[in-house]
Amino acid sequence: MKKNKISLSKLFYNNKFVLAFSILIAVVIWFYVSIYISPSIEQTISNVPITMDLKENVQTGLMPFYDTSATVSVKVTGKKYVVGNLSENDVIVTPKLDFIETPGTYNMNLTAKPRSGLDDIQVLEATPSTLSVLFDKEVSRNFDITAEVISDQLIADGYTEKKRTLSVERVTIKGPESEVEKIDKVVARSKVNKPLTATKPLDTEILILDKEGKTPKFVEMANQDQIIRLTIQVLQRKSLVLQANFGNTPEYFKTHPLKLTYNPANIDVAGSDSTLSQIGTLTLGMIDFKKLTPTNTAFTFEIFPPAGTEFLSDISTAKVTVDMADIAQTTLTLSKDRINVINNASGKNIKVVPDSIGNIRICGLSANIAKLVGSDIQAEIDLSNVSVALGLQQAKLNILIPSYDDCWAVGDYEVEINATE
Repeated sequence: MKKNKISLSKLFYNNKFVLAFSILIAVVIWFYVSIYISPSIEQTISNVPITMDLKENVQTGLMPFYDTSATVSVKVTGKKYVVGNLSENDVIVTPKLDFIETPGTYNMNLTAKPRSGLDDIQVLEATPSTLSVLFDKEVSRNFDITAEVISDQLIADGYTEKKRTLSVERVTIKGPESEVEKIDKVVARSKVNKPLTATKPLDTEILILDKEGKTPKFVEMANQDQIIRLTIQVLQRKSLVLQANFGNTPEYFKTHPLKLTYNPANIDVAGSDSTLSQIGTLTLGMIDFKKLTPTNTAFTFEIFPPAGTEFLSDISTAKVTVDMADIAQTTLTLSKDRINVINNASGKNIKVVPDSIGNIRICGLSANIAKLVGSDIQAEIDLSNVSVALGLQQAKLNILIPSYDDCWAVGDYEVEINATE
């Protein structure tokens, strides 16, 4: 069997072979030119970090503080195939300075060189060429945190802020001693874009400020991972109308109540939405008609917030004034024959000792007060809850004015009675 022989001359008549051979030759020529013939080129490498290593050049206890985010642009020259592949990690930039003995700020010259193994690369220049470095002792100080909120309207209408609580109230700040000494306060600042209607925890930005409101250089929180939140407690607010009630009220004034004036007219309270929805008035207490006269018209009440609420002011009392413009007063004498004893379960004989009781003060509408005489009043002695003993004792009188339902007796009265078998 005959073997096929490959003819080199015939291969050059094969289009596929010619194409592959041409590409190979081009690559070889390009490679040769790039390495041995191509001239050097210049290129700027950006974002080269600064390497700080000054342990042997610094007095013990001093530390360098500088902008660690600062970078340098380095212009280099070299063969194209090498320079074209360089990155910021292929150049080393370091500061150069004599021995540092005292704290202070120094402008240090920067030097740049290729990393080991890139001897064919030449550094032309570095920009910037200097770095400002502060040498100082590093110290730590504790500061109270001040809460601050930026907002056009922090609390929505109808609501009120009760208090602000920081999740952390004190923080440790570290940095160069000369800069830490400038710190005036540490602020936890939050921004609220929408008025608050409920208690809400807020993220904060921690600001370290001097007296001019600027941040000292190279200072920071010792615990950079610490999250500090500001919680603003928000409660609904409501204005409650004050209300006083009457006691021992004559029938006429149950349907024609005397006008009352309140000071304050209302009082603001804060509480949850559900609590305040059940409250509309603040009841002060009772005004007893027995104490009400044309000259005794003002009553002061101690006030307390309803359960689950709190006052938004320091007011602790309210004054109520009764309009007595059409009320008059007179004094009458009550005869003993107009005194009745009721609910005498003791079985004893009860007799009123005095023949009459004077100075019974009666108030009422002016028109009827002018008509009143002693025979228009009477009284009852109710013994239902009284332990009656033989002999003399005092008994309470309930003054009645049956013919005039717009009049009442002022004060409390007693009379001496005698109990016998």
